[in-house]
Amino acid sequence: LMCRKKTHATMVTHALPPHTERGTRHRAWSRANRYPHRGRCHHINHSSSTKNETLDASGLLIFPGLIDCHVHFREPGNEDAEDMESGAAAAVAGGITTVCDMPNTDPPTCTVAALEDKRNRAARIKNYDIRFFFGVTRKEHLRELENAPRDWFVGVKLYLGQSTGNMQVEGGIEGDVFRICAER
Repeated sequence: LMCRKKTHATMVTHALPPHTERGTRHRAWSRANRYPHRGRCHHINHSSSTKNETLDASGLLIFPGLIDCHVHFREPGNEDAEDMESGAAAAVAGGITTVCDMPNTDPPTCTVAALEDKRNRAARIKNYDIRFFFGVTRKEHLRELENAPRDWFVGVKLYLGQSTGNMQVEGGIEGDVFRICAER
């Protein structure tokens, strides 16, 4: 991600490879040019390149792709609010290349089957990294947590109070959740 304070800003949506000189790229990458007018973005031009290209980064700030570890893409069940595709597009426009989606969807991501469904949905979003939190609200979800492949989720979300999706955790199982996570 590159930002300039003047009238033109360039965002690189993938981090530069380590040890490159002056931004030389050695693989495909994409760039979105934003042209602000009176404080608002009025044009975005997407371009791609597969050749080596050198960007003059003088006077610019360069960041790797950022991570948003708490997003609500609302898919499945409430895609009219936001889905994975629109959420990922919005995140990339802001320099976010990895997100971690919360489990309060419909159905909630409290079973291996629900988690697998979300992973399959995310697989259709190309060139974007969507990760997932697993939800535990009831005692029967403990077994699901134990059976979920560890590389399918980044963490467990416990809702200690009422939230969207009615996922407040039943009292008394929090310790079991922490024990299971520590053993994995």
